Amino acid sequence: MSLAHFNDDDLRTYNIGTMDALFLYPKHIKDYLHQIRCHAIDMRTYQKSSSVFLSAKRSKLVDQNHIEAKWLNDQLTKLPVVFAPYLSFASAR
Repeated sequence: MSLAHFNDDDLRTYNIGTMDALFLYPKHIKDYLHQIRCHAIDMRTYQKSSSVFLSAKRSKLVDQNHIEAKWLNDQLTKLPVVFAPYLSFASAR
């Protein structure tokens, strides 16, 4: 994500890597991972579509891609906070 661009294989890797969340985490974490996936799919769709269209339509797709990229980038700082309760040894018994 450092280049604000990823390919379909990256998205598949994310899907495979988060499949176990269905069994390991509570619903709000599963929902959050799903939300990230949806934003990533939208971003990927905008990336693919913007290379096809010209003028105003392309400009709008580029803007939408930027919005998704910013949202996904913002999640990078939130992820440690979201997962901290599940990764800490402090609560282990």
